[in-house]
Amino acid sequence: MEACFKGHLSIVQLLIEKIDKINFTDHEGNTSFVWSCIGGNIAIVNLLIYTGIDIDRANVDGITALMRACSGKHLEIVRLLIEKGVQINIADSEGRTPFYWACSGGNIDIVNLLIDKKCDNQIHKHVKKTPVMVACENGHLPIVQLLTERC
Repeated sequence: MEACFKGHLSIVQLLIEKIDKINFTDHEGNTSFVWSCIGGNIAIVNLLIYTGIDIDRANVDGITALMRACSGKHLEIVRLLIEKGVQINIADSEGRTPFYWACSGGNIDIVNLLIDKKCDNQIHKHVKKTPVMVACENGHLPIVQLLTERC
């Protein structure tokens, strides 16, 4: 997992070849795939997708790789995951969707992409804050403006 997070592609390749534990999880249920999305290394993300990893697998809190990529501002990884068919409206155990995570994270390009891909921008089941509220709370004025115009 550390190799995925830090972007050590050759080590990840070796581990895939030698060890059949690509879906191994840490104590929070995060897989190597989630850690590669947090780390932002698209080459490793691509490699893990190629191995057949479950791109929608969530950790113990229901947090997915897409949510981590959205909050980490990794636009190209978000785009790739969407192209590969990731669930864009899935919610974590607190009701936060990838759209919510993107609004909180502050990357307007990711927010725009999710809107373009027809995400449900109104989902916030258990969370007491809407995406607009969380963008306001985090000082993301361009996202607040975008949401008031497009949603």
